[in-house]
Amino acid sequence: GLKKETLVCAGGVDAPVAALSLGCLGDGDHSAMVGTSTCWSVIQDKLRLTPRLINYPHVAYDREKIYTFGGSATSGGMLRWFRDQFGQIEVSLGKQIGLSPYKVLDLEAEKVPPGSEGLIVLPYFMGERTPIWDPYSKGLIIGLTLTHSRAHIFRALMEGAAYALRHNIETAKASNIPLKPNMGIVDGGAKSPLWRRIFADVTKFPLIYVAESPGTPLGDALLSGVGVGVLKGYEVINDWIKAAGIQEPDPGASKIYDKYYETYLRLYERVKEIYRELYNLV
Repeated sequence: GLKKETLVCAGGVDAPVAALSLGCLGDGDHSAMVGTSTCWSVIQDKLRLTPRLINYPHVAYDREKIYTFGGSATSGGMLRWFRDQFGQIEVSLGKQIGLSPYKVLDLEAEKVPPGSEGLIVLPYFMGERTPIWDPYSKGLIIGLTLTHSRAHIFRALMEGAAYALRHNIETAKASNIPLKPNMGIVDGGAKSPLWRRIFADVTKFPLIYVAESPGTPLGDALLSGVGVGVLKGYEVINDWIKAAGIQEPDPGASKIYDKYYETYLRLYERVKEIYRELYNLV
């Protein structure tokens, strides 16, 4: 067991601690942790409630600040599914040339224009959390023709995850939750230049990303440091992290994505009852 004088500090759930690792401490600071799922976080200095998002105390300033959360259940999980089911060529090629199969898939998807030439994905491959709260929802790929390739589908999956992120962001805006002009991004999805660009173009927020950021472990180290008194305050995180770059939205691509996003929203409304019918058939 532990000695009596051993100091023990509580960490936190991965998403709020990852947001802390990016310096999300002030009112309107927001970030996206893009891993198996996407967890979008925004910090509030006063409570602005909406039942479509989740609110609980900030992981550091639990008495002063609110952590508001919007989460899509599958994002990187969809790309892993695609790699495992349809990406055997990229897995084999990646081993030969020393690249991740995701990087190979990215290179192919970069050749596809924004909107994936008429493909839209509803990324609800494991149901969905915020803002639709629908456990019956499923993944949907619509618009397929014989002219579409695997690269089109892979890009459309990436775009679907970005539409889901925007849906959460727009929900916060509709609830009068203030958002800072830039958004942080962390975890595996942040490593893909293509996906960063898609997220920026769809949400229309410049994305700040940190090179090789450990994300949640860094945030837990900060919590522990303050907890044992080695660090004087949480704001030191801003001295620890250095932005590797900012992904600016492309106005032309954003204009295209605006149209696809509106169709994305209508699409769910059209098929949500069918999701329940499918559930009863299984």
